[in-house]
Formats: sequence, C-alpha cells, structure tokens
Amino acid sequence: MSKVDIGRARSLSIKCLSEISWHDNARMRQDVREAGGLGVDQFDVKWTPENAAGVSSLIESVDGQGRARKFLMDVGWDVEYMEEVFRREGVEQMLAAGESVTRTAHALSFSSSQYFATVFKRYTHRRPSDVAGGA
Repeated sequence: MSKVDIGRARSLSIKCLSEISWHDNARMRQDVREAGGLGVDQFDVKWTPENAAGVSSLIESVDGQGRARKFLMDVGWDVEYMEEVFRREGVEQMLAAGESVTRTAHALSFSSSQYFATVFKRYTHRRPSDVAGGA
C-alpha cells in the first residue's frame, strides 16, 4: 500500500460502508478476556476467526482543479459479508453500467487495475471483466 497525496481538497466526504468489525461483540470481548484482558497486545489475542466481519469506507475528494477521486479503504475479513457490502454500495454496478475495469479501479483509487481485480475476485468470486461493460 502506498501513500497518495491528494493535494489541496475543495471537498472531502467519507462514507462508512461497513463499521461492523465483529459479527458478535460479546464473543470478541470474551476473546479479549481469555487472552488476559484489555492490557494485552491485540496481536496476542487469539480471535475467533468466524467472528471477524470487516470495516470499509469510501472516501471521495475533489482537488483544487476540480478533479474528483474515490478511495476505497477496506479491511474485510469475512468474504461473504464484504461481498454484500460491495454489492450494496454499487462497486459491481459501476462495472455493469459500462465502466471499464481500468476506469473503475482508477475511480476507486486502486494502485492498479490488477490489484483491483484481485480484491474484486476475492469478494465476489468473479473477475471484474465478467461483469464489466467495457475493457
């Protein structure tokens, strides 16, 4: 992952796509207690894998020259859950509406269309080109 300088922004909006990082917060708290409590380093906690969901946000900015950009910030663990989030938020519809894979990847500020394709396939079990209207 690389840093992206968006320069001076005319506008910036952040849309929370998913803030559910755990399916069951009580189970997460139990995992923390079993690991020794809140003083334990989070990386030492043996989380219950099937309890992990995901966190994702769509950041939209307009720079000083009026160019709009989108950034998809994603920490998704549960593939089925995040697939539903992406479907609900229209990532797949951008492709189906005729946007090319490259243009969709660029619109979401992925570093490359190949990386976008990898992430898309991980969540939807399909290649972006399978639903894209353009090349």
